[in-house]
Amino acid sequence: MLSVAIVGGGYTGLAAARRLLAAGQRVTLVERATAPEGLAGCRPFGDTWLEHFYHHAFQSDVDLIALIEELGLASELQWLEGEMGYFLGGRLHPFGTPLSLLRFAPLAPVDRVRFGLSILRLARHAGWEALDDVSVRDWFARHVGGRVYETCWQPLLEAKFGAAAGEISMAWLWGKIRLRGGNRSGQRERLGYVRGSFGQVGRRLREHLLASGLTLRLGSEVAAIRPEAEGGVRLLGPGLDEAFDRVLVTVPMPLVPRLLPDLPAPFAERCAGIAHTGVLCGTLTLRRSFSRYYWLNVGDAGMPFGGLIEHTNLVRDPGYGGRHVLYVSNYLDAEEPVFGLSDDAVLARWVEGLARVRPGFTLADIEEAHVARARHAQPVVRVGYGHRRPGFETPLPGVFLANMTHIFPEDRGVNYAIRCGTQAAVAMLEGHPQL
Repeated sequence: MLSVAIVGGGYTGLAAARRLLAAGQRVTLVERATAPEGLAGCRPFGDTWLEHFYHHAFQSDVDLIALIEELGLASELQWLEGEMGYFLGGRLHPFGTPLSLLRFAPLAPVDRVRFGLSILRLARHAGWEALDDVSVRDWFARHVGGRVYETCWQPLLEAKFGAAAGEISMAWLWGKIRLRGGNRSGQRERLGYVRGSFGQVGRRLREHLLASGLTLRLGSEVAAIRPEAEGGVRLLGPGLDEAFDRVLVTVPMPLVPRLLPDLPAPFAERCAGIAHTGVLCGTLTLRRSFSRYYWLNVGDAGMPFGGLIEHTNLVRDPGYGGRHVLYVSNYLDAEEPVFGLSDDAVLARWVEGLARVRPGFTLADIEEAHVARARHAQPVVRVGYGHRRPGFETPLPGVFLANMTHIFPEDRGVNYAIRCGTQAAVAMLEGHPQL
């Protein structure tokens, strides 16, 4: 039995710990925050709990569903239907079902047909590798026509990736379309939610890991990770100086070079070159429902957010006390001044945008507001991304990586964090039989 340290307590780290403990290893998980789960963390809300960042499961989330079942929570997983819309041209449009696409007014009839056929074509396309060498913009210009891209996809990509929108890999969009296409029952999509929040999964998983022998160190910051000449890897930080046989680092890729100062320059530059967008995510408790849609894409220029997710149009939990919950999703570069504004200033910007979507909306419609921030919320998946990202192993002996960079062509999410952490643990075990 060898000692393994995992740096980072999100689902990637928790899943890796689960696999390593099952293999009989001695595992210590070190997390800077006072609570693990990363972007999947929750807070008390009414008589229950609510995620800081909106969450749901897809029927294709086999790793997450298997974990929920293993933890004895299968009866708490409910499958629900919610409508999708698109705010474009100053109007709300139904969006996301075959029938709504055929009626999507911002596109001419011929372009609606082209749009629908492109979705079918991509849903049937096998493999992402060939699509990684072309941008979404260029693929649509070549196969469908620029009008479909400019009307439907460009606003969404700009809302998520900003100035890099025209460089996003088609493989990433293919992954999202394949995922959503396999998640339908009839016209509408079925989405999963755990009664009482996904926090139940995290809490039950931590209990399971602790009972299996995990050492969990919360509120402990790692400042540097350094291989030792005689073997092993040392973790250093305030009140922390300990050596382990192997270390798995699950922090966002741009932070890796700072934690691993002994990395060879080419590998460190490769890690630092994986850009990320940040996100401001608001949880607004409203006095009345905002719209009929669960998921509302926002495509008009100048809007201070790209998505509105009305959680209570999907989940109707009696623990919410009849209150309406609206998430506001605002992706942006974490270096932009807006990211550093006070919560009140951010909320004022959002209220102006919300009034454009629903005229008459004011600050008085909001009972309570919380703003969550993440500096590294989404890798910027430029053309060729799948070939540029580092693998699980690093040039430093005994040091491994696993984070959102490795989730491709799928988008980030709890299911893929679980899969990523498990795969990294297997790579550690298979690549080093002495483990």
